[in-house]
Amino acid sequence: MKLVSDFMLVILFLFQTLTPEQETFNFILVLLGILLLIIILAYVLLTSREE
Repeated sequence: MKLVSDFMLVILFLFQTLTPEQETFNFILVLLGILLLIIILAYVLLTSREE
C-alpha cells in the first residue's frame, strides 16, 4: 500500500504546481490519477486473493 500513498502524494504535488490556466490539463490529470488508482487497487485485491 506504500506505492499507492506515494502515487497520491505525486498527484497532489502536480495538482498544487499547476496554474489556473491549466484547469483542463488539471482535470485530465486527476481523471488519469483516479483511473490508475482504481487499476492498482483492483490488481492488489486480485493478487492478494490468489495467495
